Amino acid sequence: MYLKNSGNRVPGLVFTAWLVFAFAHGLLPAQTQDTTYRFTSSKGLGLQVIPQPQSRLCVAELVVLTPYKGTYPGISQITYENLFNPLLADGHNSLLTALNRLGGDFNVINGGDHARIQVTFLPDKLGAFIQFIEKLFTFNDFSQNRFKSSTLYFGTRMRRTQDWEAQVVHQLAYRHLFPDHPLGFSLVSRDALTRSRLAHVVTYFRRNFRLSHATLIVKGDIKPYVTFGLVEKAFNNYRRDETPLSVEDPRNFPSGDVILFHTGKNSPMTMFWFKVIPPVNSDAHMATLVTEKILFGMPLGVVFQRAALSGLGNIRIETDIQDHCHFSVISNTISRLQAENISRFFMLARSERRKLALQNVDRKQFLYAVNYLYSRFKVNSAAFANDLRLKTLEKLCDVDIRHSKVDRNNFQHIFQQVSLEQINRLLRNQARERRDDSQSLVLGDVIVITGDADQIAPHLKMFSVKKYQPDW
Repeated sequence: MYLKNSGNRVPGLVFTAWLVFAFAHGLLPAQTQDTTYRFTSSKGLGLQVIPQPQSRLCVAELVVLTPYKGTYPGISQITYENLFNPLLADGHNSLLTALNRLGGDFNVINGGDHARIQVTFLPDKLGAFIQFIEKLFTFNDFSQNRFKSSTLYFGTRMRRTQDWEAQVVHQLAYRHLFPDHPLGFSLVSRDALTRSRLAHVVTYFRRNFRLSHATLIVKGDIKPYVTFGLVEKAFNNYRRDETPLSVEDPRNFPSGDVILFHTGKNSPMTMFWFKVIPPVNSDAHMATLVTEKILFGMPLGVVFQRAALSGLGNIRIETDIQDHCHFSVISNTISRLQAENISRFFMLARSERRKLALQNVDRKQFLYAVNYLYSRFKVNSAAFANDLRLKTLEKLCDVDIRHSKVDRNNFQHIFQQVSLEQINRLLRNQARERRDDSQSLVLGDVIVITGDADQIAPHLKMFSVKKYQPDW
């Protein structure tokens, strides 16, 4: 996937696992409390317009569901390179030309089961932006030369991306956790680069990029009905497609495996722990976030404190969460941990989780975690990026976030629904149901360790380890 920002930002692969939202029904918009105007075009494109008269720029995001995963793993990445990478042979195609006319400030993100195309432009360029959207859904400017360029030099371009290792880590984890789902089909291999053909790219694009799979969100100094009119006019001759979406999210997940990602001789070690947890609209979701903060939060998390007291060094733990329809994924990034201490850290973390299930969360721990999460949601709720996250969830999960637990903007109501007693009850019930106290509220997990594989491997004898090294 390619990023292009105003200035000299280097294109590179981006992988995020998000969710999206349901199309609004009917052609007449519904105005919500946040002044979002919702439409569905006559050809099936969902449209949400958020007027902001004081804004000097328009920010737009097109979310396209991509249920067809492609012939080979990585076809999605190769497709987005062919569409949006200006460094490939034959220079600019019609899409890149249209984006340059808008100012060239765009960002393309491959979410596995969806793509997100973000564009920033001036309000007087609204018509040109809608023309770009029309060109995208009718695109037929595929080039054999561009395709060859995208496969021959993929590895060279990838390694020039500043955070390419972190991107591969997420792709490795998702491939392991969701092997038969589009979420786990983004990791590019030399085999895929060798065997893929331009026809595979064209098929992936045409089966996924359909108006009925997409929703467009636009925010800025624009008029909702004018925007809707431009969309209707642009797709006047477009044939409406009613192909149903047919992707079923996985329900069972692997657990306990380790992937060792060799990033170079003497390269520093970092441990990434990915955990599949209950979905964002379930009662157990917030309880899981609370327990994860109690365990892995800095500086008061029990795992963090126990690690320091046990002589594991001054480790650092950072936590991220990504939401999907029937599950979410929490990832802990553990740095400054020495290879010889990996097993001790893993056993310590499992032991502390077991204690929570058996001895219950106490009120002091509960208030610490809830206050932190409350503050974080309160800050994030004002960001447009968070608003887009909610709208993405809406699309992918086919729900109305205004009446769902996924709307973290309504953080006061969320925390009124979470109690200490509820959390302890869920911990006990899941531990009893799974007969494993150390894995309560975790549906599956995988650890990815980056660094010098030759130095790290001797310390992983207690784990089932798979080694990985990019072959491109």
